[in-house]
Amino acid sequence: MPQSSERRDGKRIEVVEYTKFQYLPHELDIAAVEAYIKALNINYDRNLRIVEKTGIKQIRLTNHARQRWDSRVGPTNVSNGDLMELISTMCFRLGRIELLSKDCGLIDNDIVFFYEKVEDQMNIITFYGRMSQRPALADVKQLKLFNYRELDDVNFELQSDELDVQILPPIPYKRMVYKGTFVLYCLDAYDNQKEVVFHLTETSPKSTNDIVFRIEDEGIKHSKSTITALRMMRY
Repeated sequence: MPQSSERRDGKRIEVVEYTKFQYLPHELDIAAVEAYIKALNINYDRNLRIVEKTGIKQIRLTNHARQRWDSRVGPTNVSNGDLMELISTMCFRLGRIELLSKDCGLIDNDIVFFYEKVEDQMNIITFYGRMSQRPALADVKQLKLFNYRELDDVNFELQSDELDVQILPPIPYKRMVYKGTFVLYCLDAYDNQKEVVFHLTETSPKSTNDIVFRIEDEGIKHSKSTITALRMMRY
C-alpha cells in the first residue's frame, strides 16, 4: 500500500498500512478476545522476517492435520477453507506464527504444529495441540528431537467439552500502521459491531510497548498520533 499522510486537528501521521480483514465481526466474543490478546507475548516483526526468509508463500492443511485440529485444538465448527485462510493471515500478515525449525511451528505461542516445506508451500501435517491445555507440550524444543510420526501417536486429545470452549485465534477487523514523529504504531481493532477492544503496539528506537484497551477505559493517555488514528478508523 502506498504511504500517505493525513492531518486531523493539526496532528499529522503517516499511514503505512490500513487494512480491513475479511471475516464475520459479529461472531467475536470481545471479552474472550480481550483476555486472549492480553496473554500474547510475540515478536511479530521477527516472525514475519523469518517466514519471508524461508520463501514460504502459501499454506495447505493435510487431511490428517485437520483431523488433529478437530481432536486436539478446536473449535471444530470452522470450514477447511476458513481455517487455512485464518492461518495464512496470521502467518503472512500478522506475524503470529513462529517457525521454530524447518519442521516445527507455533501459533500464538500456544498451538504446536509440524509441517513440511515443498517449494514455496507449507504443508501442515499435524497439530499436537494447545500448550495452554496440555502443559507437556510446553517444551517444544524437546519435541523437535522426536520423530513427529512417533510423537503424533501420543494422546494429546481434548475432551469434547474442552474443545467446545476453545476460541479461534482472533483476527482484527481493522488494522492501521502509522508513523508519528519518532514512533511506529500498529493499531488493531477487534470489533463485533457492539463492542471494540484495541491492541496497540508502539515501536521507538529505544523500546517496544504494547497495550490492550477499550475506548471507555479510564486512566489511559494516548498520544496525539493514536487519537488521530482512532478518528481516521471511525472510533
